[in-house]
Amino acid sequence: MSVSIVPALQSKRQDYVNKKNNARNQITRCERAYESLSNFKTTVSQAQEDFHAINSNKSSILSEVANVKQNSITAQRYYSEMHNIFSGIGSKIIGVVYSVLIGSISAKLRSYATLNRKFL
Repeated sequence: MSVSIVPALQSKRQDYVNKKNNARNQITRCERAYESLSNFKTTVSQAQEDFHAINSNKSSILSEVANVKQNSITAQRYYSEMHNIFSGIGSKIIGVVYSVLIGSISAKLRSYATLNRKFL
């Protein structure tokens, strides 16, 4: 091997070392992002469960108003409006938003896992 190609080989070697270090850094960033996003998904899932539990509980409490609404115009109106709140479009939109958010988070987690496998 001639002495003139040694610096070129050393330069190539350094390029590969730099690429390897960059890949390791990107893996570390992805692992951190994955962990953070995974924790966020757990929080969102719990919030979704809590929302549905609270909404169901309030709906069941509202059913008790249904028993007395025949005797009171105020109870009838209260029941009607609260029923719209608990089972109307707003409640359905929130359910869809939670589902879409969890789906988006899951897709991003899969992309991090795929990217991580690519570098390993």
